[in-house]
Amino acid sequence: MVIKASQVALERLLIVHKDVGGEGQNSLVISGPCRLRSVIFAGAPSFSIGPDSQMEKCCFGAWSNNGHVKTPTTIRNSIAVMHFGIDGSAKAVLENVLIPTTNLFEAPFELRFCTVSGQTLFPEGESSALDSILGSVQARREGNRIDYCNVVSGKFVDLARPGKGCFSADPQFVDPKNLDYRLLPTSPCIGKASDGGDLGCRYTPEMIEMCRKALELRAQGIIKF
Repeated sequence: MVIKASQVALERLLIVHKDVGGEGQNSLVISGPCRLRSVIFAGAPSFSIGPDSQMEKCCFGAWSNNGHVKTPTTIRNSIAVMHFGIDGSAKAVLENVLIPTTNLFEAPFELRFCTVSGQTLFPEGESSALDSILGSVQARREGNRIDYCNVVSGKFVDLARPGKGCFSADPQFVDPKNLDYRLLPTSPCIGKASDGGDLGCRYTPEMIEMCRKALELRAQGIIKF
């Protein structure tokens, strides 16, 4: 699927393809600004989404690590069960996003209420992580903001520094192997966010349904995570 028009909206769409030809071996190429809502992208080698895009209630899962999103972009209430990159000079905003892998962000970003089970690498531009649960953090420059976060490993690598409200503890997820990163009642992340709520991704009913669909696709061998 190649879309070269601007301001395109895709909604309630499932894209599944494992053997794809075409532009750069991408199964989905959107050149200009777009709006994706309730889209599940699974099984394809790679994808490319243009700048000034908005993604909400989406699930990304692929067989390789070649997904790319250009900034500026906004991603909300979504799940990325694959490595995908965000690159560009502008800032990306990710709010209430579950990333059960290491991120590959090359552009400045702002994380709010996110859960990243692997490493979060802060690139050259000024970035921030707020009210989130992160496996570990690494920064290439000073001046990044890391506040009210549980950095699970306790590792602040290179120029990463903990800010207000940061700590390190087992977050006590319900069932991470099956995408259930909700918190057990005994979790130390409960009530530790800046708004008095819980740290990390706050599951919406739509996100729970997407997790169920992703697990079904994994059982069929269409998606890997």
